[in-house]
Amino acid sequence: MTESTDQTEIAGDHQRLWATVVLAHAHSLLRAAEARALQLTLAVALPRLQIALATADADVVQSLPNDLREALAVFDPATPSQYDAYLYVTPLTLLIYYTTLLDTFLQDTVEFLLFLHPNAIGNVEVSFREVLSASSHQDIVNKAVKRTVREVGFLSFAGRLAWLRKRFGLTITISQQTQAELLHYTDVRNTVVHDQGYFDFSIDDSGHICLIRRACPMHPTIVSYQDVTTAKAAFSDTAAAIAEAVFAQVLKNPPPSEIADLLQVLHASRG
Repeated sequence: MTESTDQTEIAGDHQRLWATVVLAHAHSLLRAAEARALQLTLAVALPRLQIALATADADVVQSLPNDLREALAVFDPATPSQYDAYLYVTPLTLLIYYTTLLDTFLQDTVEFLLFLHPNAIGNVEVSFREVLSASSHQDIVNKAVKRTVREVGFLSFAGRLAWLRKRFGLTITISQQTQAELLHYTDVRNTVVHDQGYFDFSIDDSGHICLIRRACPMHPTIVSYQDVTTAKAAFSDTAAAIAEAVFAQVLKNPPPSEIADLLQVLHASRG
């Protein structure tokens, strides 16, 4: 069931507004960590359960409580192919989710700063029809901000960081290693999302259309759990640097102590 999200939680307090955005990002990271922990548990538990069931004495199984015996009876053992597919798809899914979290945080950052400083929007086309239908000046600003956020959202992570630096004069300090990992793992994410094929078309010297295998059919784009860990660390480090820049350079206030501690944890994931 989809919950209603059209609720005003905070209004007017810019420091608290930004702190809430940072906390929301941290909560999403925590959800991803919980999902990953469960996935790792299942990755170990499933084969162990399958082996135990295959080698268990039938009398021992029959002696188990009815509820447990019935639960085991409906368990459908995973085939090697299913388990392989599970191990292949899960890291890809985690990488996509972690990338989406940083994407969302950047979008929230751009939107917050544009509402804080509407003049930074620049020249945005608003049709005469939209002006006539607008209920207020604020309605026009809302539409202009949303439109700008969508446009900026088409930029790469590096492009959006450059946009924030140029448009708001932010100094967002991230290491060369983090910058390289941002570029690499967003490229990997794009490949995962847009290209899971393992064939390429081409025309040979005789003019025939050919299919050429360019990757493994079972694992066309390999993403390891180490890749996921490295990407998460780079993304978290970047989000923390952005959050600190906004607190110090835009809001001109240090973050609340609990947020400061949280930002240090995000930086610490860098290792």
